[in-house]
Amino acid sequence: MKFEKIESWDELLKEYFLSKILKPFTEKSYAGAVRYLSDFLGPDVKPNDVTRKHILLWRREMISRGIKPVSWNSRVAHVAAVFSHGIDLKWLTHNQSPFYKTKLSVGIKEKKTLSQAQLDVIDKTMDRFQKEEDEGNADYRGCALYPVWYWRTVLALFRTTGLRRNQILHIRLCDIDFINKTIHFSQYGSKTDREWKIPILDFMAQQLKILYLKSVELKAKPNDLLFDVHRYRGSAKTASKPLSGLTLCHFFIRLTRECGFKVSSHRFRHTLATNLMKTPNRNILLVQGLLGHSSIKTTREYVTLDVNALRKNLEEELSTDIFVRDSISKVTRHS
Repeated sequence: MKFEKIESWDELLKEYFLSKILKPFTEKSYAGAVRYLSDFLGPDVKPNDVTRKHILLWRREMISRGIKPVSWNSRVAHVAAVFSHGIDLKWLTHNQSPFYKTKLSVGIKEKKTLSQAQLDVIDKTMDRFQKEEDEGNADYRGCALYPVWYWRTVLALFRTTGLRRNQILHIRLCDIDFINKTIHFSQYGSKTDREWKIPILDFMAQQLKILYLKSVELKAKPNDLLFDVHRYRGSAKTASKPLSGLTLCHFFIRLTRECGFKVSSHRFRHTLATNLMKTPNRNILLVQGLLGHSSIKTTREYVTLDVNALRKNLEEELSTDIFVRDSISKVTRHS
C-alpha cells in the first residue's frame, strides 16, 4: 500500500490519532509536546525537514530554561512516538528517527514518603476537623476537608492500596466486590491501559461499605462513580457532579497547609511500596501487581537502603572488632 507523504504538523498528529485509540488527556499531551517542537523550529521547518541536530538544539534550549530531565524525556517520548509511527508507515521520509539518543540521564532519586510521625499528624488533623464538624461548625463551602468521614475513607484507600489519583476517580459502585474483598480497575482509569484487581483489607472493606450504602441511599446506580463527595454535601446543584481531579487537588492542598508538610496521593503510594519492600518476606512480584506496574524495573526503584537496619548489622558485625574497640578507647582517653 502506498501512503501519501505528510507535510504539516497538524496532519501528522491527525493521522497518528486516527491510527491509535488514545484517551483524550493522552491526545492532549501528545499534541502539546508536538506543538512545543514546532513552535521552536518555526513555520519554515516541516516534519520531513526535522533532523537530529534540530532536536539537540531544542534540547539545549529547554535545558537553558531549566527543564528537568524527566520532563524532557517525557516530552521527547511523545513526539518520538509520533515520528516513529510516521516513519514506519512511510508518511515521513526519514531513514532513522531524529530522536535517536536524545534523552537525558535521569538517575534515581529517593522516593518522597510519609513517616509514621507525619501519618500521625494527618490523623490528628482530621480528628480536629471531625470535632468541628460534630459541633456543627463545619465550613462546607470554605474548607475542602469536609465531610471528614468521606475524606478519611479516601485517605485510608490511598494508604492501604497505593492507588494513583486517576484510579480512584474512576471507581464505580459495581467495581467493589465485598464478597471477595477486591476492587476491579477498568482500563479507562489505568495508566498502563489494562484491567486488574487488588485486595482490600477488612477494615477498609467496612469503610467502603459505609460509603457504598450511603451512595445507594442517595439513588446512586451500579455504574455511577463511588467517590462523589458532592453527594454528601447536601447541595442540589452539585449532587450529580462526580469527584474531579481538581476537587482532590484542593483537598490535598488544604491538608498540606494544615499539616505543615506535603501530603499527596503519590506520597501515600511511595510510602506503601517502600514499606512493603523493606519487609523480610517481601515479594517484588506481589508489589508490582498491587501498584499496577507494567515493568518490574519500576517496582525495583522502591528497593531502598534501610539505614537503621544497616547500622544494626554493622554494630553487630563490628562489636568484637579489636581495632574498633581500641580506637574508641584511645579517642576517649585523649579527648
